[in-house]
Amino acid sequence: EQFFRDLRGENLKLLNNRAITVERVIAHSGTHFLNYLSVYEGLKSINYNKLHEMYLCSKSCRDFMHDTAVSLYMTDFEIAWLTMIGETHPNQTEFISLASRFNP
Repeated sequence: EQFFRDLRGENLKLLNNRAITVERVIAHSGTHFLNYLSVYEGLKSINYNKLHEMYLCSKSCRDFMHDTAVSLYMTDFEIAWLTMIGETHPNQTEFISLASRFNP
């Protein structure tokens, strides 16, 4: 249960005694990929031909997609997890166990 309290932000290790916003911590740790992942999941439900047109016509869209690809490539999940949570990254078995209990 302590793990989930830390995850929700009641006792984030990185924020102890620091004047730094959560948004900046997330951006610098690389964990903002979760935001991109949710956008990606939403975009998958849209017609890909329309997405291609949006990509060709919108510099903002191209910049977003480029930044997303770069950030996902550069994210070190082990360091990001340790930085944000203060504990080591769970192994695959633990992730599967946690995912099976997740009910949005």
